[in-house]
Amino acid sequence: MNQPSGRERRRGARIKSKFWVRVPLFEERAEIRQGNISISGVFFEIDKALGKTGDVHTLSIATIDKSDSLSLMARLVRVVAIDDIWQERVAFGAAWEFLFENEQQRRNIERFVQRVATLQKKEAGNLEVAYQYRAQVDRQASGTHSALVTSVWLNGMLIETDWPVKEGEKLNVEIEAPASKKKMRLVGQAISSRKLEQAEAERYQVEVTFVRPESKVAYSSADTIAEAVDQLLSETAIWSAGMAVNTHEHLKGNLAQIRLSSLLAFFELERMSGVIRLEQKAQTARLYISEGRVIDALAGENWSVNPLELLCSLMRWTTGKFEFRVQKVERKDRIAMSTSALLIELARREDEHQR
Repeated sequence: MNQPSGRERRRGARIKSKFWVRVPLFEERAEIRQGNISISGVFFEIDKALGKTGDVHTLSIATIDKSDSLSLMARLVRVVAIDDIWQERVAFGAAWEFLFENEQQRRNIERFVQRVATLQKKEAGNLEVAYQYRAQVDRQASGTHSALVTSVWLNGMLIETDWPVKEGEKLNVEIEAPASKKKMRLVGQAISSRKLEQAEAERYQVEVTFVRPESKVAYSSADTIAEAVDQLLSETAIWSAGMAVNTHEHLKGNLAQIRLSSLLAFFELERMSGVIRLEQKAQTARLYISEGRVIDALAGENWSVNPLELLCSLMRWTTGKFEFRVQKVERKDRIAMSTSALLIELARREDEHQR
């Protein structure tokens, strides 16, 4: 049995659709953009460069009918230039990873993605989900082989293999649904096959169209291929279990857009460790984070400043820059409270300061 080359599975299923997007630091109003979205991040095309990877911004997104919307922090993880020779322009594709401040934001994005999926099926009559399914492919000529199914829609799918497929070849593809673990056997025919030039090992991308989508399906609770695929896509689109945790090794951004309190809440939720450097004109400060807790704060190299008093001052910063790097932190805990308790204490002190 042939094995595909090792690859990491995407963190979540991505739904291809259109939605409203605004990056407040760069844009005054939202625009409808083509892209894909998942419960872990979003990718869309934009007509301007948005900065460098690792930058943190606030994203405002809404469904195409504006029935659901949300605003949350996101980290820019990839930027690609797209040369559109037909429209004689250069566009940019931006991939973002969501940074959640609390569990409610996670639930909100799951609801949002489900709504996007519902609208896409209603408007286009089709739903395409990009996700790497492990699959077994039964080829009549040479037995069973392992493969990756990288995209599925109601009439077909894309498969990545390490073996060539002839045009017209019949394939029996068994896919395991990510949450229910149901096995779905889909019968298809290869309509194209091309070698992936940039792959580390010899790899092929095969487009398959389903054969007789209204025929009976083995190993599935659905009666037809069309129903089985619809069940698979719906389940994958809202599935959130088993995603890998990203280490967020480098985050940087503008304090005019991302408040320090939001960053600290995110660090606590992800139980991150590292050092965040803050800069406002000639002033600098460093916060030391261990397992999501702020354990120390320094103004420059001044050890005499009380860390809680310094944090109160830093919370008032509405301009400046921040940069966070993941690293092991071993130093005396001069704060001695959880981040949630710290934020409450800082809010209390600020309230007294304003009186």
